[in-house]
Amino acid sequence: MLVESGRVARDTLFDEPKGMRAYSGEDGAILWFEKNHVGPAMIHGETIIQDQAGCDLLSGAPKMRH
Repeated sequence: MLVESGRVARDTLFDEPKGMRAYSGEDGAILWFEKNHVGPAMIHGETIIQDQAGCDLLSGAPKMRH
């Protein structure tokens, strides 16, 4: 799996990708896309940690802290 995430900032390129998406490592197919998820982000286990949020690595679904 490859995760691509754009970020919102004044110093980014004009063609910075919007949102966050995950691609299959097997065939390059898009597994999921979430337009409201942005970077920078970090992968920890099966969770993608963002600024004030987190989401599931395999589905992109939001994760809540317990």
